[in-house]
Amino acid sequence: MEYSSIVTLTKDGFRIPEKLLHPVGIYEGGRCWGNLITNVGAILADHEDKLSIKPQPNNETHILLSPIPFNSWGCMIRIQARLKDRHGTLKQLLEVLSPKKRSEEAHDLKLNIITITESSSGYYNGRAHILAELYDQRKNAKEIQKMRCQKSYEDEAQFKLSLKEKLEKTSTFSLDIFTSISDIIDSIKNSDEENHFLYSPKYSEQLQNGNDTISSYLWNDTDIQKKLETMNLDSDKKNSIYAIRDKSKVSSVSCEWLHSHALSYLYSLTDQPFRFDYSVSEGLLKPSNSYDNCIFSISSDLDINLPSTFLATFNPHSKYIRLVPLGSGSNKSKLLRVRYKYKCETKDEDKDISQSGSHGLLHHLTDGLDKATKTQRSSKDQFTFNIKNITSFSKRYSRRYESGVIDILGIAENFNRYYGLHEIKNLVVDKIGTFKAEKNENIDFEKDLQVSIYNPYKIFFSCREEIKKDKAFSEACNKIKEKYGILIEVSDANADIVTIDILNKFSYVDALIVIFSITDKEQYEYMHVADKRNFHPNLGWLLFEYGIGMGRNIPVEQLRDSTVVTSEQWGEWVRVSKDSSVNYIDRKNPEDMELKLEEAVLSIIRKLAGHSTLVRDLRGAIK
Repeated sequence: MEYSSIVTLTKDGFRIPEKLLHPVGIYEGGRCWGNLITNVGAILADHEDKLSIKPQPNNETHILLSPIPFNSWGCMIRIQARLKDRHGTLKQLLEVLSPKKRSEEAHDLKLNIITITESSSGYYNGRAHILAELYDQRKNAKEIQKMRCQKSYEDEAQFKLSLKEKLEKTSTFSLDIFTSISDIIDSIKNSDEENHFLYSPKYSEQLQNGNDTISSYLWNDTDIQKKLETMNLDSDKKNSIYAIRDKSKVSSVSCEWLHSHALSYLYSLTDQPFRFDYSVSEGLLKPSNSYDNCIFSISSDLDINLPSTFLATFNPHSKYIRLVPLGSGSNKSKLLRVRYKYKCETKDEDKDISQSGSHGLLHHLTDGLDKATKTQRSSKDQFTFNIKNITSFSKRYSRRYESGVIDILGIAENFNRYYGLHEIKNLVVDKIGTFKAEKNENIDFEKDLQVSIYNPYKIFFSCREEIKKDKAFSEACNKIKEKYGILIEVSDANADIVTIDILNKFSYVDALIVIFSITDKEQYEYMHVADKRNFHPNLGWLLFEYGIGMGRNIPVEQLRDSTVVTSEQWGEWVRVSKDSSVNYIDRKNPEDMELKLEEAVLSIIRKLAGHSTLVRDLRGAIK
């Protein structure tokens, strides 16, 4: 299962926590290889109007990192098998793939197994995930990789001729890979004719595809199998492709070519891959000594300034990290998650609703989000959604029903300026429209669409217990949280050590809103004191939290409770810092209080979005 996080590229390397790297197979002192990918979609689609001799950075540009040696990327495959819950079933599978003693009847699959992982899958069965290299294909992959069309020719005609030749060689190479995949599936099935180790589920549930979903969206069509169908191949070769595709649908075993690795290698734009070593103590993927200039190369090719933020997607099964630049620091606050949950009745056992080509749900969602929003505002003010990552999971749990979740991450332009989350959800619904299965009265289709900020701002509310327990205040905070997608933190009076609890929360919050008020007891005293100028409330904890916020140089807003105390009296007790503004709330007027709270939150969001020192986005990178 893929997972994502925001990481930072500094002049020293990628700042990534250790816990995120372990599932991918990168540990202390471990090495990984990386490569920059640009305009692969134009090359594969062979659209002449999109071709460029010198590819430019665009939304399709990203970096792929993997602990698998770079020279193996072109011919990596992933084998999945459902195994019976018995002793020795994994050993039996491995003996088929890489037997110690080869008999005359045994077929040499020429596999170099890289990693083996296993997991429980259900009742009386488990799954084995094996990454392996077809080592006899490494030489062919290297020859294609050396055909650097993008840099070899300055003449456009020569460039396109070279590209055509590379595409033809890639097609032939692809057919060889698919033939090997067919042999592997045949060998496993033939070795288990008596059902010794493979487990066959009751329903025809396909094994989960391990390839990167976003690549199919960004690169038009990375499924080279489909690309081959359009090539000038004879009928026998095409029939073999169809046969391989049908074999890959077997529910007990599957084998797939790792397209992300392959395309990153075959269409590499660099003479040497990037090499990084991981340091746990520094939390950095650092360039290897002989590749110190790779950070400069990355920042130059992507046209970014350091430090810079990236959306990192980690794929434990296929062992890679995909890094997409987010651009300016404010883009981090505009990164939205559109989560689409569905349950659908399907009449076809072999059909996958979520990814069935151009008619599938996934295509419907991405195509809809790409379209311009129908609004009355000018084009520069329109809400747009720039897709950065897609993950999907679907499961067939009966012969007739399929359910799943599709997560789409993207940068929402003009989001902070005009919209709250509830408005954005309406715009997303308008963009997506109605899926064809929803229109069919004979098919049951249920859906749940959620829109949230992927990495929301965290704002600390410094206030007394009386304020926290105020019903109108709590309702106002919940409305603002839902509208703007922020997280609100408050101190915990029941913590073992309140000071430590506050300091821990201030270590990760992005801003502070202080609400100065007096307690009920102080309010009684204030109302009955003869000379109010001589009355001084105990504001110790509020001033303590206010001081921490100012000391940490995070945006601060002040609100003062004027339900009883006048603004003039508050001016005597608390001075206004030049770096913060002040406003007054009246708890007897809930509507006005909600308005003042919303204004304070909006002021914080504006400050964070344009903060000159990028405190939020690059915290930890600036020393």
